[in-house]
Amino acid sequence: MSREAVEGHGPEFRLAEKPTIDGLGKLGYTYLQPDDHDEHRDGENHVILRPIVIEAKSPISGKDKSGQAFGV
Repeated sequence: MSREAVEGHGPEFRLAEKPTIDGLGKLGYTYLQPDDHDEHRDGENHVILRPIVIEAKSPISGKDKSGQAFGV
């Protein structure tokens, strides 16, 4: 996240949210811009970004995105 993104935010963002976003980025997480949230949600009130969760869990579960086991 750029310095420009920090400007215009209050102390909570600067002292808590920004350091958390930066720390998670160092652990390999990717920041999703708020403007991009809607395309990953099933609806406005849904907080789970389903396509991202499915993509992330596929290697863990041993199944591809369609639910089929890898190599079948």
